[in-house]
Amino acid sequence: MMHHMIAFVSCFFAAMASSINAQPSTMPLTLLGSCPLDALNASSIQAPDATICLRSSDGNITTSSSNGATLSLSNGHIVSVQGFPQAYASIDLSMNAISTMSTTTPGVVSLNLSGNVLTSMGLINLPTNLVVLDLSNNAIDRMDGMTFDFSRLTKLTTLKLGGNNLRSIRLAKFPPSLTYLDISNNALLEFEVEYNTYVLMNSLAFTLVGSVSSASQSSILSKCMYAVSYIGEIKVCITNTTSIWNGWKFSTYDVIFDIFLAITTLTSVLYISKIIRTRRTRAAASGGLMERDTFISSACDDCEGDVIQYRASLTPVAATAAPNLAQSSRV
Repeated sequence: MMHHMIAFVSCFFAAMASSINAQPSTMPLTLLGSCPLDALNASSIQAPDATICLRSSDGNITTSSSNGATLSLSNGHIVSVQGFPQAYASIDLSMNAISTMSTTTPGVVSLNLSGNVLTSMGLINLPTNLVVLDLSNNAIDRMDGMTFDFSRLTKLTTLKLGGNNLRSIRLAKFPPSLTYLDISNNALLEFEVEYNTYVLMNSLAFTLVGSVSSASQSSILSKCMYAVSYIGEIKVCITNTTSIWNGWKFSTYDVIFDIFLAITTLTSVLYISKIIRTRRTRAAASGGLMERDTFISSACDDCEGDVIQYRASLTPVAATAAPNLAQSSRV
């Protein structure tokens, strides 16, 4: 009897300890890419690639696993990610407090990072084979040449950026594989893309989700020094316009710019021609055409009705030789 009582008490406390360990921690956690060997138990050693290791701020490590190829760690108090378990193709890390991301785990093809605190500079590295990436409802305020280069994700088809504090998209790079971009619920003040990106986004196979206010449209236009066109209902500024000459249909602003350029070019040509004619005239005048006396009349079309005046230049006449008085006296 005593033996059964001891066994029951042992099982009870073991179950209580297991229950306590199973409860999610409220301490900030870091997701590890691989578990330390001393943290693996008998079952996790059999499948280390599927083992999930979370390290708390006090250094304690908890392990768990998930069935299938999908891993959900939503609302898990995760603040940092060092890597992903190799066995999962789809990972949900939404509604955590992640501020930076720097992992290139190649097996992950779908990653949900919505509802975190990622900033423009917080994206350092991402899984290289991503197809779907959700970055909505973070703190990404700009995308440009200094932020993450999405063209590195050569298989990416879906990118969600809705609900960020996104104010500027300026020469951000996207892969040719991209077919869906969500920029809804932002306050864009600048939207500038290269011509190749414009062609990608303006194709029938591409879906751009989002709209901007009239004030935002005016801001985009005022900041643009190049061609302006539409992608859906959104105005975009297009740089690298040398490619546009190859059959692109210009907007009204492009036509105005071209007219100004043509007028400037024509004025320059006329000015240069005038300089050339003036120099030729001066060269001809200095080539030996001598001034000579002439009969000058003041009559001209502009002076019609005035009294005609004449001026005569006197032509010198050789004087007649004086008579020889000596010879005359002899006679």
